[in-house]
Amino acid sequence: MEIDPRQTAAVRAVIETGSFEQAAIRLNVTPSAVSQRVRALETRLGNPLIVRTRPCRATPMGQRLLQYLRRAALLESDFASDVAGANDALLHVVAAVNADTLSTWFFPALSEVLLKENVLLDLTVDDQDHTHALLATGLAIGCITTEPRPLRGCFAERLGAMRYRLVASPAFVERWFANGFTRTPARVTVRRMNRPTSPVGRAAPAVFRDSPRASTVWRRNTPRPQACPPATPPTAASMR
Repeated sequence: MEIDPRQTAAVRAVIETGSFEQAAIRLNVTPSAVSQRVRALETRLGNPLIVRTRPCRATPMGQRLLQYLRRAALLESDFASDVAGANDALLHVVAAVNADTLSTWFFPALSEVLLKENVLLDLTVDDQDHTHALLATGLAIGCITTEPRPLRGCFAERLGAMRYRLVASPAFVERWFANGFTRTPARVTVRRMNRPTSPVGRAAPAVFRDSPRASTVWRRNTPRPQACPPATPPTAASMR
């Protein structure tokens, strides 16, 4: 089956921009032309590709098409570089990573390879439990995730473990947890987290923006905490 590249470009633009109007601006055509191209491809494939909401989003078939288009674009770019023999041609790769990975080991581990292979990364930063969804919807062609099962057409490789430690300054511990990190002060701290307007006098927790489940997971895996674990410096990307 041959697919009109103008139609696939219209579908991809609508999904990535979230509207037919913005897609029209990207493609330098009218919104009506974008709509006609999308409708023509949907008719040809026999499946709806876009949910007409605000913002527009891909249907399951649209997600599969977007995955195909991104992978095809990657292969085309790689092939064009080989044919042209252009060592300085950039390979564009869209990936989804979590903030802690990005601010710690990601670039130190990959910088040499990225420079050697002339890879241009387009990174989307999200929680490690959500990056897999970006891969599933075609918004990325690779991700760092906690999901061990690969999608169809993909493979998964274990990278290792990233351990999170509960940390606090000595003065904070002395004030709020002088008798050790037990359930009662911990419960007060969590209550403070859930009710930020509560009266002053309760311990104020640190909030990890990219890991909203971190404290819940830690409490679940530590049923009878007695003391704070050894501290390690938090990353700036995950603190607010």
